[in-house]
Amino acid sequence: MDFYNFRLLLLILTALVLTENHSCYRMLNDKTNGVIGKYVTFKTTITSTQDFLTVAWNFNKGSVIAPIITSVPSTNTDNIEEKYASRIIYNKTMCELQLGPLVKEDEGEYILNIVTTNGKQLSGQIDLEVLDGPEEVVMTQTPTDSFLKKGSNLTFTCSAQSDPPAQLQWMFNGEAMPQKTMANITLTNVEETNSGNYSCVASNAKTNRYVSSQVAVVSVLGTWPRFQTQHFTDFCLG
Repeated sequence: MDFYNFRLLLLILTALVLTENHSCYRMLNDKTNGVIGKYVTFKTTITSTQDFLTVAWNFNKGSVIAPIITSVPSTNTDNIEEKYASRIIYNKTMCELQLGPLVKEDEGEYILNIVTTNGKQLSGQIDLEVLDGPEEVVMTQTPTDSFLKKGSNLTFTCSAQSDPPAQLQWMFNGEAMPQKTMANITLTNVEETNSGNYSCVASNAKTNRYVSSQVAVVSVLGTWPRFQTQHFTDFCLG
């Protein structure tokens, strides 16, 4: 069986509605996502395990399938892998698995395998995407001087680590700058009115996080006044 047909079979199993003793079980959704540091629950529509001999959750992130938990309903025993002992909560009635706090390494495929009391093997899988960020929001300024001459150009650059990529918004004195949402902005021919505090706010619509960069304080100076030198002749006080 080629990879395409194998994958198709898994997808069919994922959406499969199984009938056992007149009870229907919808196994799993095909994908879900979670946020780093939060929890995710792999849901099923199972309401009873009385017809199940064993229930097993496994993690597949490549060529190796690692066990997470194997449950035997008839004896009410659970065999949990040590690395997951403090990170999962297993619902014995619905066979649902809660995992967390999530780390990026949790991203991958989770497989539910069930063996019924009459020997049937049921299987389904769900793909987990772990979202994070924004983190490490960094703003750079060119030129780096805090004091600029009137008529100079000023460029800011903002970067952030985020999955999915962060949305950016430039701020001036605490207010959003209209139409300034790119990673780089340049102010040309600056005036005294451009003096103030600049920063960049990165946001992630999936994680609902907003993180601000450091603040750059810029002062634009006008033309310095010129002073005339006055010459005095020597004189003496009598």
